[in-house]
Amino acid sequence: MIVLFVLPVGVIWNIIISRVYVNPSSGGFSVNYIKKVEWASLSRLHLAYFIFSLTMIIIFSKITLCGLFVMKTRMKKAETSITVATMVISVEFSLLAMFQIYFAFFSSTTSSWRPFLLRALDFTYDFLNLSTTIIFIAFNQQLRNELFQTWTGNNSAEVSRHSSSKITVPLGPSIWKTPSAK
Repeated sequence: MIVLFVLPVGVIWNIIISRVYVNPSSGGFSVNYIKKVEWASLSRLHLAYFIFSLTMIIIFSKITLCGLFVMKTRMKKAETSITVATMVISVEFSLLAMFQIYFAFFSSTTSSWRPFLLRALDFTYDFLNLSTTIIFIAFNQQLRNELFQTWTGNNSAEVSRHSSSKITVPLGPSIWKTPSAK
C-alpha cells in the first residue's frame, strides 16, 4: 500500500518543489514548470519507470510461460491469452517509452510534431488502461457470456420475501415492454 503513494512521488517530486503553470489542452490540461533541479526532467523519470516496467513484464511473463510449458497437462488457452496479453502490454509500454524518449531528449528540436505526439500519447495511455480488460473479455468465454448475455429460456425469476408470498419478476428485455391495451 505504501508503494502506491511513494512511487508517484518518485516521478513528480521536482514538480512539487518547482513553480508550476497549468495550461488547458483538449478538454484536459498539461503542466509546465520551471525546474528547481535541472537534471530531473519529468519525461526522463517517466522513461525510467517505463523501461523498468517493461523489463519486469517481459521477465515475469517469460517465467510464467516457461512454467506453463513444463506442466504435464498443457494449458493452451492460458498460454495463448498470457502470450497475447504480454505482447500487447509490451508494445504499449514500448510506445510509451518511445514517446518519453522524444519528450525527454528531442522535444525542443521537432516542435511541429509535438501536437500530434501529445494526442498519440493520450491515446496510448487510454489504450493501455483498456487493453487488459479487452484481452480478458476476449479470452474468457464465461465472462463474455455473462457480460453479453442473450436472454433465452426462462425470462422470469421468483422472488419471495416470506414463504407465503411470491412475486414473479420478469427478466431481460421483457422488462421494457409495455403491456398491450385490450
